[in-house]
Amino acid sequence: MEEHYSFNHDQLQSDITVSVGRVSASCDRNALLPFYINLEFSCNAILSKWIFDEHIPTQARCLEVVNAPSMVAIVPLSLNEFLHNEKACEIIAGEIQDFPLWDIECQKVIDFVLRKAWEYVISMPPNHNVLHLHFRMAVLNKLFVVENLDLVDWMIQHSMEVDEVPMIPTKDSLIESLERKKVSMMDSGTCTICLEEFPAGYEAVCMPCSHIFHGDCIKKWLRTSHYCPICRFEMPTS
Repeated sequence: MEEHYSFNHDQLQSDITVSVGRVSASCDRNALLPFYINLEFSCNAILSKWIFDEHIPTQARCLEVVNAPSMVAIVPLSLNEFLHNEKACEIIAGEIQDFPLWDIECQKVIDFVLRKAWEYVISMPPNHNVLHLHFRMAVLNKLFVVENLDLVDWMIQHSMEVDEVPMIPTKDSLIESLERKKVSMMDSGTCTICLEEFPAGYEAVCMPCSHIFHGDCIKKWLRTSHYCPICRFEMPTS
């Protein structure tokens, strides 16, 4: 059983294939034991960087291909945790948070996992008390960089071309108020608009949706669009 997902995040394209492996179950005919679900995740990712000229977007060339280290996570769930969907999602998300997945991709994977696990749970004989599922993820991430064009400008222009919603600027007073909502980075990170890193201790601007950016990057973005470039959180307009 396998599902395939494709995503576009402005300058990043992702393809994810998720498959579920063989089920194994153990039983004890002499005692009524608690029921456990063990979810095993393995992730293999290929990360590539592409560049193309703004005037010839169909002729992208690959600059770099990196095979990311394989990642494995094992998530044991009790039956009560499994039946509490929000709790199960929270536990799984915490264990695979370091996998090379965007938030929306991660949620798709979790939805698939819980749906498949439920299919097996309801079909198991009553005397079985352990379910083990192995989910394999193959991730292909392509980062596109435009030659001879400021990346922030290109992202704005690209969003204007592909978005179904109109690009309306955010209210000026709210843009300026973001300066008062800076957060100090505990660890190093990357601004998803310009793709440049900010080191630990850097004071990044935090949107109401909790996504963080360089101050100049997000203010430039919001002067054209009132949507968060990551999750499409809607900011008030003038």
